[in-house]
Parts: sequence; structure tokens; C-alpha cells
Amino acid sequence: MKSNTSRPSLKQVAKHAGVSHQTVSRVINGESNVSLATKNKVQKSINKLGYVRNLSAKALASGKFNNLGILNLNSTLYGPTTLYTSVQKFAHEKHYNISSYHIENLSNSQIIDGVNYLHSKGVDGILVIVPRLKVEIDTKTFSHLKIPILIRDSSELPSYLKLNHRTISSIATTYLIDNGHTKIAFIGGPETWYDGIERLLGWKSTMKLNGLSTNRYVHGEWTAKSGYILARKVLEKYPDTTAVYSASDIIGLGVLKYLNENKKLKMAVISSDEMPESAYYFPSLTTVRYDYVELARRLCNATISLVQGKALDYYSGEIEVKLLVRDSTR
Repeated sequence: MKSNTSRPSLKQVAKHAGVSHQTVSRVINGESNVSLATKNKVQKSINKLGYVRNLSAKALASGKFNNLGILNLNSTLYGPTTLYTSVQKFAHEKHYNISSYHIENLSNSQIIDGVNYLHSKGVDGILVIVPRLKVEIDTKTFSHLKIPILIRDSSELPSYLKLNHRTISSIATTYLIDNGHTKIAFIGGPETWYDGIERLLGWKSTMKLNGLSTNRYVHGEWTAKSGYILARKVLEKYPDTTAVYSASDIIGLGVLKYLNENKKLKMAVISSDEMPESAYYFPSLTTVRYDYVELARRLCNATISLVQGKALDYYSGEIEVKLLVRDSTR
């Protein structure tokens, strides 16, 4: 028995919207050469008619699944979680489905296993937003998969698709120096993480440039507990320290707790991340903000461009970073 209802076609959507079916196709595929007014008109017709793409037929015809793989670290850290949710949002806006996989531990072997798993799920390309290790993966490892694979912080990526961690550290350290501090300690994350090492190197180079000692640094984990323990360690060894640069806001939370408990409230503390909660620490935390959402947008667009066989989207500059001065350095 035949159903009285049928799925509306692309041509029916085009007729309803008063545009060509090629225009509807461009809107559905997230192409940029369509005006916002036309996009809105087509989307209203899609919603009104209940149009649903036949992805199975599309995959058979084109060899594409309209599906992106996202590999992320199973973590509650601000950076990985913000990147992941933002990439999902931008991919859906481009009418791509998402297949995601979260690895439990940060190691190159787990990243390789995760990429192979996502490939087996039928994806057109894979975006690896797992934080990079100091020793990066050779991208040739994945050449046999025959799909685009974009890896966050890869040395092969142009500068406008990644954060400049040394610039972030330089801004924070320079601010402290400009405010008269010469004995500045650095409290960092794991030495195996690329961004942890880069932030240390940014601090060191800025200190050296100003003729200051680079002995006051310690490494730990991206946790408040680690910040608390390392603050005690570095300040017991260097009691004349007047300022601390913590490599992340969550580390800075632990640093502030240690200083509060030990009546060292005149110590200046600066950080980097700009977690929403950092404005409500006690005291509120001076930090360097970098735009994880914009980074996610650029990485997502770049991955889709590679999937579609286009050149990488070009952006005029690096991801913006901005110093937010609060009570912890006043």
C-alpha cells in the first residue's frame, strides 16, 4: 500500500522559495556565494516543507557521506571542551553531520587509533582537536586513508589556523615587567604538551630580552591542585618572587588559593585562557584571552575546504589575543 505522503524534493523547495534548485543546493552544502537573505528564504522553505536530505543516495552518487570525524581528548579542560562544542556548531551550520571519538589519554598511539576508528565509520575528513604533544605525529602516517586529516597545532598548518602560545606568554610577561616586576615565576602545565612548552618558551624569551633570570619555573598538570602545590614549591625556593605567571586559568586558581592562605596578597598573578569563571576568582584573575570559538570556526572551515577539494580558507591574521586586567595584578 502506497503512502499518501512523500518526501519533498529539492526542486519543490526551490519552487517554494522562488530560487533555482542550484541555489538551494549551494545553501544546503554551506557554500559562501549565497546572500544571507537568500539563505534565510531557502531555510524557511526547507523548514516549512519538511525537506530532509537523502544522505544515503548522496553518498552513493558522490562517494561522500557529508560526515566529519572529530577526535578529541576526554577532558573537562576549558580549551578542549570549548573547541569541541564550537566545532560541532560550525559543522552543523555547514550541514555536516559529526562522528566523534574521545581518547582517554594523550598519546600519539591513541590519536592514531582514534583516527583509524573514525575512518572506519565512513567520514569525509577528520579534524583532530586533541592537544598536540611536543613530539608531533608525522601526517604521512595517515596517507593510506585517502581522506583529508587536519591536526590541531601541526607544524604544517599556516599560522592563522593555530594559537601562537609564545605571543600569549609574551603579552602576559611583558605586562608584569612593565609594572615593575623583575622576579617573575612561571608555573606551567605538562612538559610533554606542545602548548605547555611553547608558553614556557614565550616566558623565557621575554625574560631574557629584558635581562631577567629564567630560573623560576616549574611544571605540573592542568589542574588547580597542581597550581597550589607548585606555587608553594617555587615560592619556598624563591621567596623574593613578586609575580607569578600561571600557564592557564585553572592553574591560576590553585596559585591564588595558596597565596590567600599564606597571606601573600600583594603577589601579582597573571594567567592565560579567560575561562568565564576567572573573573570571579578571589581576587579576580588578570588573564590573556584567546578566541577558542574563532579557532574552532577556522579549523572547521579548513577541514570542510579540504573535503570539498578547495584551497584552505585564508584569514588575514592570527587568532586575536587580548589582555584583561583584573584585581590579581592591581
